[in-house]
Amino acid sequence: MDAQVYKVCITPSPKKVLYPHLGNKILDGYYIITREVVVVPRFIVTKKKRTAQVVLNNTGSVEIKEDFLAVLEEFKLFFFNIVLKQTKNVEKCHNMYFAPAFVEITKFQLNGKVAESSLQCIPFGEQYKDYLIDLMKYHSAKQIIDDIKQTNKEKTEEELNKMICNQMEGRVVVTSYNTTSYITKLVDFSLCPTSKFDNRHAGPISYVDYYKEKRNIDIQDLRQPLFIHGCPRRPVIQMETETPEDDNHMFYSTSNREDRVILVPELCQVTGITYDMYRYGVFLPLIWFHMRLYINLEEFETLYGVVLDNKRLLKQAFTHPSYSNEHEGPLTNYQRLEFIGDAVLELLVTWKLYEVFPEANPGRLSCLKSCIVNNTFLSALGDSLNIAKYAIVAEHQNILPKESKISADVFESLVGAIFLDKGLKGASEFIERVMFKKGPLFDFWKEPSFYSLEPECDAETLQLFSELEENIGIEFNNKALLVQSFTHATFYPKDMLGPKPNYQRLEFLGDSILQLLVSLYLYINYPTASEGQMSMCRANIVSNETLATSIRSLELEKYLRHQSPFFTFEGPRLQKAAADIFESLLAAIFVDQGLDSCFQFVDEFLLQRTSENPENVVLDPKSLYQHLVQSEGKGFPVYQVLEKTKTLYGNIYKVGVNVGNECVAVAEGQTKKYGEKLAAQKAIEHYLKDDHIILNEEGVI
Repeated sequence: MDAQVYKVCITPSPKKVLYPHLGNKILDGYYIITREVVVVPRFIVTKKKRTAQVVLNNTGSVEIKEDFLAVLEEFKLFFFNIVLKQTKNVEKCHNMYFAPAFVEITKFQLNGKVAESSLQCIPFGEQYKDYLIDLMKYHSAKQIIDDIKQTNKEKTEEELNKMICNQMEGRVVVTSYNTTSYITKLVDFSLCPTSKFDNRHAGPISYVDYYKEKRNIDIQDLRQPLFIHGCPRRPVIQMETETPEDDNHMFYSTSNREDRVILVPELCQVTGITYDMYRYGVFLPLIWFHMRLYINLEEFETLYGVVLDNKRLLKQAFTHPSYSNEHEGPLTNYQRLEFIGDAVLELLVTWKLYEVFPEANPGRLSCLKSCIVNNTFLSALGDSLNIAKYAIVAEHQNILPKESKISADVFESLVGAIFLDKGLKGASEFIERVMFKKGPLFDFWKEPSFYSLEPECDAETLQLFSELEENIGIEFNNKALLVQSFTHATFYPKDMLGPKPNYQRLEFLGDSILQLLVSLYLYINYPTASEGQMSMCRANIVSNETLATSIRSLELEKYLRHQSPFFTFEGPRLQKAAADIFESLLAAIFVDQGLDSCFQFVDEFLLQRTSENPENVVLDPKSLYQHLVQSEGKGFPVYQVLEKTKTLYGNIYKVGVNVGNECVAVAEGQTKKYGEKLAAQKAIEHYLKDDHIILNEEGVI
């Protein structure tokens, strides 16, 4: 078969171990062999609390003969089933083969170190067939020890022991009685089969008696040393640039536990695998998972005509919190992208509705928008895109449920990823392809035919608004659009017939524009803020009070065209009107100048004047528990009043919080809201169990 060969480089890497049975070779990673060509960027993997950075380099194509392919398949089964004990991963790695990548040592220095210039890379080829066959061979550990002693009779006992250690320590051995694999941490010459250990059931007992009683095995050689299972701490081969203090504990045992596994060489078969090959190997299923993932992502790009320059964004858009929390960290899942995508989708739909229905009032436009961007519709759309196939979930999650909110969230995160990579136009084209594939909706989305209702402006009005243009630093091409953004509905007489262009429709559009711009600002400037923190911070920035303050600072109230005596921009109701004017002005800038001018305006007159920092926002118990539940893919917690009791001091509400069909926690409070908060706090304590997260009376961590 014709195959692609990828060299896997893992950082940090295990210490170098000499393979004398292969002719003074040391491991230098792995070769992965597959039929598909795939480009995988640098990524991070975590396995058994070890984290490593992985780089895959395509070394080219090679033709593999049938006999060699059979050996590769046999080695894969041997490595997963015998060495790693990960039988389930064999199925996940179908159509993928691997082989350890070796470099050959051409010469040693006198001090025992190896220079980098003394290493010669051995490219993947037919010679690896023999290497793999040798690695899978079983040898009697007892026979190896006897052969060393027999062929080196002139050596002292200390020298013989050192030779045995160099040959046996760090090797993967398999017991003959239960075919369990172990790594020999060291050969302990102070122990022998007649040595006793404290058995918790039978008290002190020798290894000879233990194996006789437990497994009915008679040990013959009573003077042989014993193996101690574990990961060796010492490096076997030291590079010229390393010092003994450079020992990387990521790949070495750091356990302080006193319990050990003692092995008798007579009952062990030694393989050609050493601990460094094992430590590299535990990452192989995850590495192949990433390769398979990017192959799927390329398939998705081909199917839906969207090719992102930043592949990490596309991967993140499909990463469920259940996977990222387990393997990569909470900031690598789709939630932050979904925060952006939700705002992008709302803006694009709002913009199209604004263009296509020029006479529709904001109420009707809002109803039309909610029909398109609601979770039920987006979930069905996500299912039509087969998001479950591409979603990256934890193993216990299995597959995304049909028509779940998760499908809607992943779709929105896709929109966010495309927006960040291709801009608003790219996101619009993607929505055009997947939402409106054909028919009248496709036509109006792609090339809408619309007209705008704009107020008539006299010379005096235009002169007044030219001052406004100087104040905000933007010169409008369509002056009437600017005037409309400051025209209140009361400006026109009640008995006036015909259209009455005012700022309400622009305010409807401007609200979505502001949401997107603030979302983008928070996403870019606060990369460690969670989606919940950014949402709370955004709500503060776009609040009526904040926008009204910005309007007053620009003295824009004097440009408002109205016939009402109540406009002073003071108080909650009139703060809302001031906020509407800010949003309508923003929409006028967008329609006339584009999104970049909008961002400059918002940045100068709003964002630079805010002190909000989402990274300092602490979630209340209800929000925090919602994020914990959603990270497991379990939907939303539901709060229910179970009982209401009247007392002399007021009502007592007994509130339960449910996740799915299970009541997780119950609490009582003097108000329904306070009862929900206490119930959420109890649910968090149950969820985290031993994690020491304490919330004060205000619900703050």
